[in-house]
Amino acid sequence: MLVAKRKDTLCRAELCWGGDQLHKTTRANAESRGSGISWGEIPQTISDAIRVTTGVGLSYLWVDSFFIIQDDEQGKLGEIAQMPRIYGHATVTIVASRCKGASEGFLHDINPAELTAFTCEVPYRCPTGKLGTVYLVEDEERHSMSEPIDDRGQSSIVCQCSPERPSFSDGWRQKSSQQTMHEVTFAIRAGNRGITPSQNDACEHREMNGALLGEWQSCLFDYTKRKLTEPTDRCLVISGLAEVIAPGLSGSYFAGLWERSLPLGLFWSISGWTELRPRPKDYQGPSWSWTSVNGLVENRITVQDFNRNLLEVIGCQVELSDPLAQFGAVKYGQLRVKGRLVRAEWTVNGLKVATAGRGESKILVPPENEILFYSPDTRDMENLSYNLGALEDYYQGQKSPRRLSTDACTSTTNESYRGETQPQPNVHICVSLLEVGRLTSTASEGPVGLVLSELPNNESVPYRRFTRIGLFDFTIGSQVAASGGASPEEWEELIHDQKTCFDRFVPEVVQIE
Repeated sequence: MLVAKRKDTLCRAELCWGGDQLHKTTRANAESRGSGISWGEIPQTISDAIRVTTGVGLSYLWVDSFFIIQDDEQGKLGEIAQMPRIYGHATVTIVASRCKGASEGFLHDINPAELTAFTCEVPYRCPTGKLGTVYLVEDEERHSMSEPIDDRGQSSIVCQCSPERPSFSDGWRQKSSQQTMHEVTFAIRAGNRGITPSQNDACEHREMNGALLGEWQSCLFDYTKRKLTEPTDRCLVISGLAEVIAPGLSGSYFAGLWERSLPLGLFWSISGWTELRPRPKDYQGPSWSWTSVNGLVENRITVQDFNRNLLEVIGCQVELSDPLAQFGAVKYGQLRVKGRLVRAEWTVNGLKVATAGRGESKILVPPENEILFYSPDTRDMENLSYNLGALEDYYQGQKSPRRLSTDACTSTTNESYRGETQPQPNVHICVSLLEVGRLTSTASEGPVGLVLSELPNNESVPYRRFTRIGLFDFTIGSQVAASGGASPEEWEELIHDQKTCFDRFVPEVVQIE
């Protein structure tokens, strides 16, 4: 295998592989690959990349499927952790955006008119004297001309980790769409080399942290809307970008979240513009991290909104899949926090919490308003009241009077049933609301936080253990008119109950996994 010894002679290819590749390097052929690869084994897209590499006068081309042993899982983790250095030291990165697979190639002619209806053909005299054609496309329409690479998760990381140099497409120079991020990462690299941007170091550092965290959120939005060949790589693939910006942030990195962003970083959610997906069968990350689920991630609450932190982060620990890959995949993660916790119950009548004494429970989230106040992380945790109602209807239709409880929690029984046969418990889900903060603006006020599900006790853990299932936001009610058939008076009472539901509770330490 060829290893580039000089930074200025390396070219790197990025493309959609289009499934399993026959040309890939495995344990079985790794030794023979050391002496060379026959031209017949090289797919067309890689052949085209070789032509481009030699055509621009470079000596080496990096191809992942050749230089990483694909069936060596532990070795792959270490190699992927090195991707930022490979991208960052490449003179040129070839992004074969138009091809769907390694066998298609990318140097053949295309007809842009087939990609969009808003084109205009204009004759153009090439430098060689040959008459050619230029296709003019409206600038707004250019963004709709998506290509296969646009859906690939790895490609967004390639663009961020590669050095800032002019971008060309079919011979034409393009304006960079990632200028802000490149300016930020350039400043980080300059700082690492001892170059001070200005004398106002403290102010510059705060501004840099804010810019980096903001750009990180923007990159997450772009990255998580794309597809991954292996969903379990959700944390691993973005590790390259994390490594690039880490020097600019003081603090640790935990499975996709920055220590400096906590607890605000816990307010990620799956965008309402996309369909929720089932909870992954294979472990992708701890439930408090966006890496644990699939789908487009956005932050519901920004630093400008979040002006009263009520959650103390005591500690966070992750077990890395590869100890050498500091920003890579994790096997396990735990977050210990101290905050006010309210035990609640999700029923067909909505989310209820018990009041002081033995009074009737208060409804905090009516079924018809669930979408306003609750953001689930996965499909199996959405529309809970209606799904529980359908489940209860199913059991009512059975001959057996059996009811289903989704965990060990049972419904609160009324005093009037003492000494008599108790009715079967209703279908319900026991949850806990963890107050993270409070928003107090002119437009809205109220607690916001995590919806948790309790895990079984563990003798080695002295705290109650939970897993995250979603977010709650009790600031929405004051921003909208009464809905779901509620009168203005009933709506005001609901808002009051939401705002005061944590008042009689004291903070406790819990562990989220």
